[in-house]
Amino acid sequence: MIMIRKCLPIQIFFYFLGLLVFTIDIHFVDFKFEVGDLATWVGGLGTIATLIFAFWQLHSDRRTARDNEKILQATKVSVWINSENSKETCYSIQNVSDSPIYQAVITLVAIQGSGLPQNGEDDESYGHRVALAIVPPGKYYAIAPSGGGGMHLVSGAEIAFTDAEGNYWVRRSNGQLKEIYKNPLEFYHIDSPVSWSKVRNEPWDWADFKI
Repeated sequence: MIMIRKCLPIQIFFYFLGLLVFTIDIHFVDFKFEVGDLATWVGGLGTIATLIFAFWQLHSDRRTARDNEKILQATKVSVWINSENSKETCYSIQNVSDSPIYQAVITLVAIQGSGLPQNGEDDESYGHRVALAIVPPGKYYAIAPSGGGGMHLVSGAEIAFTDAEGNYWVRRSNGQLKEIYKNPLEFYHIDSPVSWSKVRNEPWDWADFKI
């Protein structure tokens, strides 16, 4: 029904164009143009144009539906800094989808200030990150070395991961979600063997750590 409404302007345009041509009597010296045939042709072109537009609209709607389905799980994954001290940073990871994510790499980055990269892939030798082989649905916690201090530094977290369909994504510290075309390990230039960590169900108690 929506597609028919979108096609109506084209149909109406060619309908009135056909009526206009039909009312015109064109004479060229001894030649009289058959406007009735022309009106038929214009009407036919209108039908063809309507069909082309309908096909394009259907293709566009299907592509949008595929894109929305593709990104659906990724939109349900997020990370943020839960707490930190001078040596360690505890991250909260939330996966509210129904499937796990894989090869998740959390990186400490700078929202503003100096001392940390603003994007995790900017420094290939950067060590302030944690790699998680799998993050099941739910809320979990992970820990990694802290980034220390810097001039006017405000730190944040980003996460790159592989979704259940094998697509790769990164969610930046500002919340922006972006598809990437390398797996997270290649994206961050992490060499094998990878030191995988495991998520925890509870945040870290800093009393257990010597600061």
